[in-house]
Amino acid sequence: MKIKHIVLLCSLSLVLGFFNSQAAVLNNGTNEYINNLNIYRFEIQGSDYTNPDLSPVRIGKSIDKIDKVYDYDFNKLESVEKKLKNVDRKTALSYIFNTLTKNCTNNTDKQLAVLRFLYKSSYHNDIQPMYRDRTMVTDPLVLLGLGEMRCGQVNAVAADLFDSVGYNTRMVWLGGHIVSEIYYDNGWHFFDADIFGGSQTVLINKKIPSIVELSKQPFLVDSLPAYYELDYKGTVEQNRGIDDVVPYAVYPSYFYFSQYAYTHAPCYYVKTGDVKNKYYGWNTVKYIPDSNIKIYDFSVKYQPYVTMIKSISKISSSKFRLELNASIDKDNDLIGYDVYISMHSRGWDYNDFKGSTSCKIYWASSLGWKPSMYDKLFSLPPSDIANIKTLDTSITINVPKGKTYYITVTPFDKHGEEVGKKLYYMSSEIKLKN
Repeated sequence: MKIKHIVLLCSLSLVLGFFNSQAAVLNNGTNEYINNLNIYRFEIQGSDYTNPDLSPVRIGKSIDKIDKVYDYDFNKLESVEKKLKNVDRKTALSYIFNTLTKNCTNNTDKQLAVLRFLYKSSYHNDIQPMYRDRTMVTDPLVLLGLGEMRCGQVNAVAADLFDSVGYNTRMVWLGGHIVSEIYYDNGWHFFDADIFGGSQTVLINKKIPSIVELSKQPFLVDSLPAYYELDYKGTVEQNRGIDDVVPYAVYPSYFYFSQYAYTHAPCYYVKTGDVKNKYYGWNTVKYIPDSNIKIYDFSVKYQPYVTMIKSISKISSSKFRLELNASIDKDNDLIGYDVYISMHSRGWDYNDFKGSTSCKIYWASSLGWKPSMYDKLFSLPPSDIANIKTLDTSITINVPKGKTYYITVTPFDKHGEEVGKKLYYMSSEIKLKN
């Protein structure tokens, strides 16, 4: 009997020893991850648009041969997963959340801090993180390690970050688009770090609304800068939203609240899977329809595309004339152009010149995209000399002798002006020196 007890105790000791050793490995992995964590590195990686490490063609296919749903850089994915094998997800996520929000004094500021971080850390690429078995990557730490995500992925990372410190969260399945919602201060607040950028979101009475509240004013989302991330070539991506041969970008209200974008009823979903699996529980979810989300019978609306500089000529000792090609606006409600004139550069530009070859000599900068330019991409160009609104594609600019002026032109349209849109697609910046 004593021998049996000794054997049993020895066996129990071995089992406990095994679990203790596994916990030690996990703790060591988590501590190492946290000790080496650099929030800024995530932001740089996700906004380094022209880095070959983010280029979709890195997988060995030309862009026209890539399957944008299932093709991915599986070797990079597996390498990131391997490095995170012994990291406790919830502990790491709560550390990231607390680091991001340490200086925030209220819940709205916390949401904005996480939003700014995920805007920068999640490049919406032509390829999306997928496994070899054609299932979607939803592990939040793996996605942050990769730096590229689609809407359902980045907004699930937001939900996981808030959930890690005790907030209630849920996902919202809209018309071809997925966002999340965070519950605090006795209400839900929508979160979308995919379509928009900068540090911007919709505010109603200084509060971030829920999707239900937002659906009562469906065009408020159109006031925000949408689809401004550059593509891997360092230029504004064409045809954002629906396939076509004409350059354009759809106003986001279509995907949010137009009945024509929906193939299902608006609904929420929450994870029901085991958070210890490789999907962090997102492989199985529970759907909850909600008829309070309003959808409408309105057609797609389009933003005007980048204005191209047609010609530049000096017409007197101090005057230059800019000729523009009329901006493409697929729903034909283009009104005119904003001309921003400054003694200072706006601080960023595309990697290619948006205009005729003869005008390229006036291009203010051809240095290419850098992640440090991110905030300027989502800011109005400076206009300390003048901000001219014109309906004409011919613009005369007075440049006094000895002065250098930087000029940006943006189109504006009827719908954008009605909803209070401030930032439209920018031309290449030109520099006029007299």
